[in-house]
Amino acid sequence: MTTYNSTNIRNIAIVGHSKCGKTSIAEACLYKSGSIGRLGKTREGTSALDYEPEEIKRKMSINTSLGACEWQGYKINLLDTPGYPDFTSEVQAAMSVSEAALIVVSASSGVEVSTTKAWHYAQKLSLPRAIFINKLDREYVDFNKTIDELRATFGKGVVPIQIPIGQANSFHGVADLITMNTKVLIKNKTQIYDIPDYMKSAVDTARHMLLESIAEFNDELLEKYLDGKEITETETAAALIEGIVNAKIFPVLCGSAEKCVGFRQLLNSIVEYMPTPYFKTSVGVNPLTQEIEERSTEDAFSSFIFKTVVDQFIGRTSYVKILSGSITENSTLYNPNEKKLND
Repeated sequence: MTTYNSTNIRNIAIVGHSKCGKTSIAEACLYKSGSIGRLGKTREGTSALDYEPEEIKRKMSINTSLGACEWQGYKINLLDTPGYPDFTSEVQAAMSVSEAALIVVSASSGVEVSTTKAWHYAQKLSLPRAIFINKLDREYVDFNKTIDELRATFGKGVVPIQIPIGQANSFHGVADLITMNTKVLIKNKTQIYDIPDYMKSAVDTARHMLLESIAEFNDELLEKYLDGKEITETETAAALIEGIVNAKIFPVLCGSAEKCVGFRQLLNSIVEYMPTPYFKTSVGVNPLTQEIEERSTEDAFSSFIFKTVVDQFIGRTSYVKILSGSITENSTLYNPNEKKLND
């Protein structure tokens, strides 16, 4: 089993309204990374993440499922949450142990009730957010209209870093506004090309929107932008990371889980732009002194149990987020709630 430093780990909560395609997106990430050999589908009951009998029967997520994949030397933990309002506590628990949230929006439905609820809860936690517009292969979808709705609802910090190539049945790739190239799916392989002439106007408009947003909180880039000087790919990426970490910029990615289009780019973006747990400081109560303390990843061991499930065959299983330090097999830990040591 590969051991990862905390700098090479990404913990992402996938949240959004019911039926927007959260589980399908997590499934596509696992498939594209090679973690699973077959792309399952929720509606067919073959998803690797919706495996409970009730979830298979209802064709919807009821519990938060954890899926993990390896990508370019990084480990990405995906917490796939239910979108139905009755399971809000599952969403909140997943966000509390994540360093970022991926808010999924269906291109055919736009911003919905649970989309807004997930956004506001992430806002309370000051959680960095990215948005993924799914189902761009559907009929009568309008990417630009969805972007306008997102910006009207959540502010001008919402900016696309990709735009789709084609629409409805002809949707087959994305144009990257950071690297300024296009990535298209041809015979199940991603091919990279220069921006075609017919897309340059749309790309220039979207890129100006991106540069305007990141320049607002970066004085150096603002000066270059106002002077009409070129802003390099490296400068754009660095400013984007700064904006994401400080929850000022919320990048919009796009694709289709059904066609598995846009997921190599999504995985790359998670690795390149989303925050690592290494720099996150956790705040909690010291069980011995009852004083509030801050702990970083290198301090003594502390953890938080964010989910416990009971199985009739294997018994009680708890999901633990390690906040600081490390744990080894057969460790004895102090439980502050019960005020005793637990094996």
